[in-house]
Amino acid sequence: MNICQFLVNHRPLVVGCVTIVVIMAAVILFFFLRKRRASRKTQTIKSPPLQPTESSPKPLLEPNPQQSAEKPLPSQPQALPQDLPSRLAPVAMPWPVAPEAAGNISKDWAEFVRDRLGELDPASCDNETKWALGVVDFLDELKDADAEASSEERASSASLRVALQSCLSNKGFALEDSDEWNPDKQRAVAVVRKPDATVTTILGKGSTGLSRNGKIIRKQEVKIVTKGN
Repeated sequence: MNICQFLVNHRPLVVGCVTIVVIMAAVILFFFLRKRRASRKTQTIKSPPLQPTESSPKPLLEPNPQQSAEKPLPSQPQALPQDLPSRLAPVAMPWPVAPEAAGNISKDWAEFVRDRLGELDPASCDNETKWALGVVDFLDELKDADAEASSEERASSASLRVALQSCLSNKGFALEDSDEWNPDKQRAVAVVRKPDATVTTILGKGSTGLSRNGKIIRKQEVKIVTKGN
């Protein structure tokens, strides 16, 4: 009887033996894996702290205890730089440019403004006070010309007056143009006396005054009403 004939004749027995062997192998493998997993949970892995070695990079800068200490405040105030006033000096304002004759801006008005700006160009003036008085007179001329000017000419005149006043202010000049009587800053060119006047009031204005750094250069010319017969 060969092996094949034996397996065929005892097939149930062979199947049962193989089944028992497979079950036992599965049970053994199950307990083995379970034990191995439990052993992994109970073990604690500790990594030793890193120790500096000779090959470890050194810090680029080492703290200096003398430098890290707080420096004492100076007992004497530090002197300001000598060139500080020049640093704080106002920036020179650009000289205005005359408008072109276009639309409602007439040729005569544009030429008048261009000629006056050319005469008052600060680059050609060696006396700042004389230059500033000329600018103030030009401002009065522009204000008087507004009465017969067009709307565009009045708008151009207003922006021009702002630019001229900025140029004056940049050099320390200020206009003296007040509606209240002050004999220290104003000069009466005409006086109207009224018995019922209680205080001196300004009836009309003439030339605008000028001051520089609080010092009066030219008083404002006004017409006043005061008490009198």
